[in-house]
Amino acid sequence: MFEVQGRASYRERIALPPQAVFTVRIEDVSLADAPAKLMAELSRPLGRSQAALDFKLTVPKTQVDPRHRYALRATIHVDGQLRFTSTQHYPVLNDAPAQPLELQLQAVARSSVGQEPARQASDKAGLSLPQSFAGVLPCADCAGIAHTLTLLPDGVYRMRQSYLGKPGLPLLQQGRWSVSQAGSNQSYFHLKLLNEQQSNYFLIQAQTAQTAELSLRQLDRQGQPFNSGANLLLRPLAALDLMESN
Repeated sequence: MFEVQGRASYRERIALPPQAVFTVRIEDVSLADAPAKLMAELSRPLGRSQAALDFKLTVPKTQVDPRHRYALRATIHVDGQLRFTSTQHYPVLNDAPAQPLELQLQAVARSSVGQEPARQASDKAGLSLPQSFAGVLPCADCAGIAHTLTLLPDGVYRMRQSYLGKPGLPLLQQGRWSVSQAGSNQSYFHLKLLNEQQSNYFLIQAQTAQTAELSLRQLDRQGQPFNSGANLLLRPLAALDLMESN
């Protein structure tokens, strides 16, 4: 096993609530045009620990490709909102520096600029933020892709994708989300997920006499509906999934 250990800290003298969640993960960052692959993760509430957060992660040597690049990333979330994050590149495993490592987290600006229109649109569409959805969507070369999607009030989304029947850990994706009216019909809204590589679209299907819950229906890459015999729906989860642990 490879072992990676160190300590994360932040300079700001801010007292965070005990339920704030500290997460550190090792990711495969070799591919610039694909989501980082999760290799290992540790997630826990801060509790009484505030400014100095120790961690230790292990990765089986058989899962490490000597041709790939791996890095550490750490975050602190409070009530589902990102408050601190690492901004530097911390190489590990193949490019392992001396240990223990010292990670410096930076505060994330909490701005409400531009959030009010998004909040109004999401309210009209029936979303109750923060909110998580899950379902298994079609896959071209596997049994299906299990999706878990969480929409946060600050316009950030996080999505976990697991390719059923294929080896490897889930892929994690993060980006910005927005809601817009779908054409002239005021009862239909599109959800757009945007990251550095691609955009994904879903139709927000509100509760009706025929449907007992709000759901998200997968659309194509142009935001248009398509026919499929497979499931295309992500349904709401009873509990919020922050995707800080698996």
